[in-house]
Amino acid sequence: MGSYCAICGKMHRNWPPDLACQRPDAVWALATKERMKRSRENDDLCVLRPGKGAPRERHFMRGVLLIPILDGRRDWGIGTWVEVSKRNFEHYLEQYHADGRQLPRFPGKLANHIGSLGKTLGRRVEIQLAHGKRRPTFWFRSGARHALAVLQREGIRAKELHEVINTEAPWLLEG
Repeated sequence: MGSYCAICGKMHRNWPPDLACQRPDAVWALATKERMKRSRENDDLCVLRPGKGAPRERHFMRGVLLIPILDGRRDWGIGTWVEVSKRNFEHYLEQYHADGRQLPRFPGKLANHIGSLGKTLGRRVEIQLAHGKRRPTFWFRSGARHALAVLQREGIRAKELHEVINTEAPWLLEG
């Protein structure tokens, strides 16, 4: 079941559909054989071992950037990856099943490019751990001025969101 979209007139099963990046861009950039050799990954965590042209180990974690929908009923979620230090990666592993909502935020950098939302790759965020099996949330600092930070702070209208989804993942708008 679903509802008819006031923007395009089509039936959508789930509005708004959250956007999801399946892996960090650095992992997708590897050839399959190289990826299998260097990457230890699941749907929440990824470690990329050193390799040709990459002298150090890299650590990634998956979470959600929340964007308020100004004329909607809930926030829009962008499931994305961040790169963190080894120390913060290990801290996350230690807190994985605990309630981390009261713990201080720690830094990371976005590890995915989301083209229609400006230059997102490498943008600094703060990571807030969640509770239980919920993924952490990613927050931009209040002074950040790039497009995605402004959207997180000021919100997005449903029509603009529809355009972003139609550009990034049009299959999500299919019946």
